Amino acid sequence: NFFKPNKTKEYFEVNKTVKKAIFLIESTFEHNYIEIEKEFSKEEIEVYGFASEFSQSILNILSNAKDALIEKKIEEAKVKIRVYKQKENAIVQIEDNAKGISEKIKDKIFEP
Repeated sequence: NFFKPNKTKEYFEVNKTVKKAIFLIESTFEHNYIEIEKEFSKEEIEVYGFASEFSQSILNILSNAKDALIEKKIEEAKVKIRVYKQKENAIVQIEDNAKGISEKIKDKIFEP
């Protein structure tokens, strides 16, 4: 049911939803010796939107980071995930040490 499409918006907890996405991919990271550094807000951050699509987006970003780290053979590979609230906004930062996105594909990163 995690990726079951839901076409109605709902309130969902960002920390919990990001943690579920991490859980789905964490063993693949461990298998490839990629560290996941996590920092979650102590307060609950609730947003209104499409929880399944948000989860899929997080999972895709993490999967892309994993692929880049493996492809570039990064030693001490790491992905940092930070979830926090800034004023009225929920912020999810995901950063890896794969040394960036090639200029050749930057304009295509939001294409399916």
